[in-house]
Amino acid sequence: MSPTLGRLVPPLALALALAGCSPPVAVTPTGGVPPSPTTPLTPPPPTDPPEPPTDLPTPRVLVGQISQGGNGPCYGLINDDGQEFALYGPDMGTFPTGTWVRVTAGPPADSADCGTGRPVRLIKIERVG
Repeated sequence: MSPTLGRLVPPLALALALAGCSPPVAVTPTGGVPPSPTTPLTPPPPTDPPEPPTDLPTPRVLVGQISQGGNGPCYGLINDDGQEFALYGPDMGTFPTGTWVRVTAGPPADSADCGTGRPVRLIKIERVG
C-alpha cells in the first residue's frame, strides 16, 4: 500500500462508520416546527368549489308513462310507483300522452320550469313496449 493511501484509509473508514450513526433530523417542507406525531395532518378547508365538480350525480333511469306529452322541451312522467317527474330536454322528439318510455335523467336544468313533479333534465328518452 502506498504511504498516501495508508494515511487516507483510517480517516475514510472512520467517516464511513460514523455516517450511519447520526440521529434522524426532522425536516419540514415549510421550515416550521415539525408536526406532533399524535396530531393528524389535515388539509385546510377549500376556498372555492373544485373545477370541474367532483360530486356529480349519477344519471338515473326512470320508466313510466308520459302524463304531459308533446314535442318538448317539457314533458311529464309518472313512474310505476306513482311518482311524478317534470322532464326538461330540448330536441328530444315528440311523445304523446300515454306513451311508455325509458328515461335517462340527470340533475335539473337551472332555468327550466316544466310544471308539477320532481324536476329532472333529460339525457335520453326512448319508447318502450
